[in-house]
Amino acid sequence: ADAAALAGAAEGRPAAEAVAAANGGRLVVYQSSGLLTTVVVAVGPARARATAERSRGRVRALAAASPGPLRSGRSPPGPTEGDVGDT
Repeated sequence: ADAAALAGAAEGRPAAEAVAAANGGRLVVYQSSGLLTTVVVAVGPARARATAERSRGRVRALAAASPGPLRSGRSPPGPTEGDVGDT
């Protein structure tokens, strides 16, 4: 999901879809607003959410303050430093 979010922030939805597919996943949510791009990628029954920010020609992954459930019925563990795979 991180790679798909980064690709989406840099080059748009088609790039996010291509990166998700190249990694065995499927892009199920793509949201872009201003400089932020958020994606949800599914691999089998698992889903991961990631957000990336584009600014001044650079793109970086972001960790959200409060992760929530991703249709699994339970909340994932909170993010750790450097962990942006489930934001």
